[in-house]
Amino acid sequence: MPRTEAHVVARDGAAAARAGAASVLSRLVVAVLGWIGTVVVVRALSPAEWGQFSFVFGLLGLLVVFTDLGVGRVVLHRLIDDDPHTVRATATSFVMLRALLGVVGYLLALGYVIALDSQREVVLATATAGLVVVFATPSHALSVLYQSRHRMGYVAAVDVAGQIVQVASIVAAALFAPILLVLVLPAVLKEIVVLAAKYRGATSDNGLGLRFPRTVDLALWLTFLREALPMSIGYGLIFAMVKSDLLVVEACGTFEDVGEYSVAYKFADVLDLVTVAAMTPLTTLLVAAWPAAPREFAARSRQGVVALSTICACAAAAFVPVADSVLSLLYGSEYRVAADAARLLVLASTGTALVLVGIAVLAAAGRHRDYPWIAAVGLTLNIGADIVVVPSWGYDGAALVSVGSSALTAALVWAVVAGSSGVRSSFPLRAVATLAGITVAVVGLGTVLVRYVWWPAVPVISVALLVAAAVLTGVLRELTTLVREARS
Repeated sequence: MPRTEAHVVARDGAAAARAGAASVLSRLVVAVLGWIGTVVVVRALSPAEWGQFSFVFGLLGLLVVFTDLGVGRVVLHRLIDDDPHTVRATATSFVMLRALLGVVGYLLALGYVIALDSQREVVLATATAGLVVVFATPSHALSVLYQSRHRMGYVAAVDVAGQIVQVASIVAAALFAPILLVLVLPAVLKEIVVLAAKYRGATSDNGLGLRFPRTVDLALWLTFLREALPMSIGYGLIFAMVKSDLLVVEACGTFEDVGEYSVAYKFADVLDLVTVAAMTPLTTLLVAAWPAAPREFAARSRQGVVALSTICACAAAAFVPVADSVLSLLYGSEYRVAADAARLLVLASTGTALVLVGIAVLAAAGRHRDYPWIAAVGLTLNIGADIVVVPSWGYDGAALVSVGSSALTAALVWAVVAGSSGVRSSFPLRAVATLAGITVAVVGLGTVLVRYVWWPAVPVISVALLVAAAVLTGVLRELTTLVREARS
């Protein structure tokens, strides 16, 4: 494979580190702002209305199975081509395909709530909030264009600006019209703002400088879908495995249960946002390194695993000991009952992060057909266990099932990676095992400390102890190469 300018940019570790840092930072800011908005919504609505709100957006979140189809990862190969015609044709066809999938996803969501004979308020809220999917799907397609050039700083700024607009709109709605149908509108407004800003940046000379043709190459759609189909099945089933328990809880319980479980999910969602942000530059590096540089490919994989494992370990050390107090402070004492579920879901997010890195490794190496069956096994076990456990244990049982299914799926994905020629030596088992042991010890110590130390100090102490122990045991040595490249 020739080392074109686009390939050189895509393999630039320093640029990837900057893009990753910008993405992670923006995700954290967006998460904090999102938390503020969630707190306002929770306190503005009754528990039942909050449950309806959570059900609607949980359903819309599941639609990524249909609206993504893994196409973004396939087109990265074409977007790092130096032929301007190829890039323009790929970008146009990709964005328009994602726009069409967004409309299909919207119709699926609306059809689902109508088929369930849901309450009128839920149907109307879905019809309104579902517009998020229509606007967000092509918006995410534009993000892939920025990703191909490690230009995620602009996307990060736009996402933060959009979230500020959403929070401000939520506060205004809570003050003047605190009803379900009005409180779903800010999410739609945010996606409109973000989509417009991303498109302007993509077409401006100071941005990506793309000129989208007026015609769409339908043959490229068939190429994208054919190449992405195995990947889309795998990613779709993985995402469904992570989020399907919310629908089981709704089917077996009440909207109040859904609301409490959704509050528990907020903390895992923040961790998942950080994971997705970190995966963006990592995926580009993996795609660019394969197959020309197998050693670099394996090194990138190990760095990604260690980085995300460390982030997840710090989150667990900071949150698990003080979950009860955090939920009470942010959402009110009535949601304290969801603390155990929140702890378990944060742990489950660690398994999900490892799953996503493993799938990215296989996808970048062109092994799209190696993991859909793993995702099918994980989803089947997750739903089957939820159906058995949730009626007796409620959403705590669903959270426990999530921990087991994510861990099992991660083990299966990396077993496939280990058995694939050319992508071996991609998982730092010793470092991850050591980090897991340190995390268990620190979480145990933090749980004891919270009885004797002012609780806001416990997360700081726990994270400091975890990082110090990780450094002393050499767990972070896999990151030294990335740090050197970022400084050079």
